[in-house]
Amino acid sequence: MPAKKAKNNKKIVPKLAAKPLMEESSLGTKGKMPKTRAPALVKVISIYHYVLAVILLLTGVFLLIGGNALLEGLAIPDSVGAGLLTATLAILVLVFAVLYFFVGLGLWKAKNWARIVAIVLAAIGLLGLKLTITGIVYFIINIAIIVCLLCVPEVKKAFSRK
Repeated sequence: MPAKKAKNNKKIVPKLAAKPLMEESSLGTKGKMPKTRAPALVKVISIYHYVLAVILLLTGVFLLIGGNALLEGLAIPDSVGAGLLTATLAILVLVFAVLYFFVGLGLWKAKNWARIVAIVLAAIGLLGLKLTITGIVYFIINIAIIVCLLCVPEVKKAFSRK
């Protein structure tokens, strides 16, 4: 577009529209930071945490509702101490269910705090190694989580974005 001349023989240069600092995405999130996408490996670990949360939730509810039946099945006399122990264990299991749920959610959204908590939970899981088939599988899963969240370049890159 050629420049126009003003009355005093100066050239008028058309002003260019300023570009926005951030492009508008297809979701219409103009002006917001782009969302971080978690790699597929992290999504799998996130789903694993969701599954553990559901299992722990069901276990906690069972302990709250049927804890006395469990004590009777184990031939433990029904006493105030045993009931209190079962209720305390149920609440602890429910707290871990909530923790695993939020860690799964944080991993899905590629939050670094969730990565750190997942690594800590996996490391704690390594301490409870049982020499059974399920214990060994759980051990291998925890090792895989730790290695994936600490060493896989794609995962490290996803969590290092700020």
